[in-house]
Amino acid sequence: KDSYSAAFEKLVGVLRKEYAFNGIPGKAPDWDKLVASLAPRVKEAEQKKDARAFYQALLDFSLAFKDGPVNLDGGDVGMEYLVGRISYGYGYAVRETDDGRVVAVFVLANGPAQSAGMQVGAEIITINDQPARDAISAVKVFSPQSSDFGLRYAQAQLVTRASGRNVEAKVSFKNPGGATKNVTLKAVQERNSYFATS
Repeated sequence: KDSYSAAFEKLVGVLRKEYAFNGIPGKAPDWDKLVASLAPRVKEAEQKKDARAFYQALLDFSLAFKDGPVNLDGGDVGMEYLVGRISYGYGYAVRETDDGRVVAVFVLANGPAQSAGMQVGAEIITINDQPARDAISAVKVFSPQSSDFGLRYAQAQLVTRASGRNVEAKVSFKNPGGATKNVTLKAVQERNSYFATS
């Protein structure tokens, strides 16, 4: 059984030679820069015997590829991370429109958003004091995307997720024909709003 560092070194060695898009600008990562940034994290995870930290380093490795078929399984640790990323939400899901607005396309019955007065079709103006589009841009996804559209779609899907129960998010929105409302939502354990746009 290899150490984390040895396994990472082998992985990089194989991909440097065999990755299908090596030499294609915008697809293959800058190998030297990527290894330099992640090898210390891998070594630290190894020293601490921290499987989750190793997984997160490998996740960042996979996200350096702009290639949807590249993926990281991660076994039980990966599943725990994935479930943690999607299990808590505010009871609404959004999509971006062609004219640049962020709109609620799903509102969970009796969820935090609906309890605060949000309706399907509400324009989301800000999330945690950032313009909604900027909040979407700041989201870190958990799987590589082949296109900017795919990345944006995944970020919009995750912008309404929380790290745990009762984590607060400040949201300003405007229902169709209504005035702007500023609310603070508390996350609950729910996946319906995530799967509504899956």
